[in-house]
Amino acid sequence: MVWTRKSSAPLSFNLGEAFAASITGDAAWDWLLGWIPISGGMVVHTDEFCALGPPADRDVDAPSWLSWASGGVVGAIARALLISQLTAFMRARQFSAFCELVVPSGTWTDYHNAFECTPAGGNWGLFVIPIPAGATHGHAIFSGVTPPGAGDIWQYRMVLWTDAVGGGRVDIGSGLPGAGASGWDSGVFSVVGFTHFTIMLISATDVTTHVECGNVQLQFDAGGTTTHTAAPPVEPTGLLPPTTRTYTDIGDLGAELDAQEFKLDAILAQVMWLGEQLTPPTATVGESPVEVTDSAIDIGAATGIAVHVSGVPAGWGKEFSVPERYFPMGRITLTTPAGDLPAIDLTQITQVVEPLPAGVTQAVVFVKPPMTATYVLLAPPTAT
Repeated sequence: MVWTRKSSAPLSFNLGEAFAASITGDAAWDWLLGWIPISGGMVVHTDEFCALGPPADRDVDAPSWLSWASGGVVGAIARALLISQLTAFMRARQFSAFCELVVPSGTWTDYHNAFECTPAGGNWGLFVIPIPAGATHGHAIFSGVTPPGAGDIWQYRMVLWTDAVGGGRVDIGSGLPGAGASGWDSGVFSVVGFTHFTIMLISATDVTTHVECGNVQLQFDAGGTTTHTAAPPVEPTGLLPPTTRTYTDIGDLGAELDAQEFKLDAILAQVMWLGEQLTPPTATVGESPVEVTDSAIDIGAATGIAVHVSGVPAGWGKEFSVPERYFPMGRITLTTPAGDLPAIDLTQITQVVEPLPAGVTQAVVFVKPPMTATYVLLAPPTAT
């Protein structure tokens, strides 16, 4: 069976907006309202969302929520876990609101299917229960009953009623199986003309009163609609939620929006700079290759370095590949203010190191005589 979109649900929805609308005023959920902005504005196609089936309920990982504002790696991991959990809570809640499982009328479905036990000398299920609307037939299956049938025992009884107060009783299935029996099947019975039923496991007349247990499976052919109920997450003790303000006039709100815009501009500039540093170089700082000497090379704004080796002696050991790889012809050493990084062997005629690790300020290139080398510093176009 495939879960589908409810007829009242939209074709698509913004997860954050829909979640906020659904939990506002709900005491079990609305502690999450202040956290919604960090989840982003994901737009979800409802049909595809419902077809995935109900998500599993998740418990709150309290340490992630309590340390989300911490710095360093701990804070970064906590924020990632918090966002993951928050998104799961939002999806579970909206699945409850927008999705359902519809079983057509005439399809057998379980009304009850569980392991039950009678009280000693008593009954299980002595209740007048409504028959599902639209049902025309029922079916009861008992299995794994212990202790098995023996002596004078009413092992089960099915009773139909014509009203909710026990009128028009008709016993449509009652069993007194042979010794050793542990399961019975009532067969299909008609429920037309009846509105309620009672189902029982009975051991009242056993000569040695005992508790009788077994699996009780009751089916009707009414079909029906199933919905999902998401379990609300429990707010961690001591959690400080994000703060919000109340703005008294447009000018007050405008000042806050300007401050947010300034912060976003600063973040955008930083992201663009980071993007430039990680972009493969497409320009050079120098106009022509520079001969390698014993001197350190100042990296400056460069994000990479390309070294070209010349004069490789005939017979120098190499692997036959494209490009050809040689036994080490030298090395490139990158330097930071704290010291040198591990040297990189030169094994190709042209070798590029890019992007350079953060903090690198100089490079030293060494080639074994009689070979020589030149280098070119590489950088994105904005760094030229």
